[in-house]
Amino acid sequence: MSAPTLYANTDLVAQAWLATVPGITADMVGAVLPAPAAWADKQGFVTARTVGGADNPDYQLNGPVVTVDVYSYSATSARPPWNAANNLASAIWLHAHDRSAPARDVTLSGSYPPARVSGAWVLSPPRRAYADAGDYAHFILDLQLKWVQL
Repeated sequence: MSAPTLYANTDLVAQAWLATVPGITADMVGAVLPAPAAWADKQGFVTARTVGGADNPDYQLNGPVVTVDVYSYSATSARPPWNAANNLASAIWLHAHDRSAPARDVTLSGSYPPARVSGAWVLSPPRRAYADAGDYAHFILDLQLKWVQL
């Protein structure tokens, strides 16, 4: 039996694009928020999930909308580090507005084929999310990506 053909998907593309944001590394991005011990020594953690969007019916250009969740945690304080989470969310916002390199090729995890993100637009400014468990600071923003599999 042969291995299945793998195709790029929006969640992986969004995670790979987020890892290109200055100040965010690949080990700070994932599909789900891990336990704080896995990322407490970093500035924070970022997750992304597809929530909508539209693809182009005439060619293979994906246009999903992704909700990005940005978390920060302090193991040494009971107060959520709001400024740290806001700083990471602002870095994502600024990266999406950077038009000096509008197309970015991204490498996806595993054996998935690479993708080209030809545009990223923030659809909502970073905003605080309240009522989180623990002492997390949590910001949310919505992002639209235009991408194709290479």
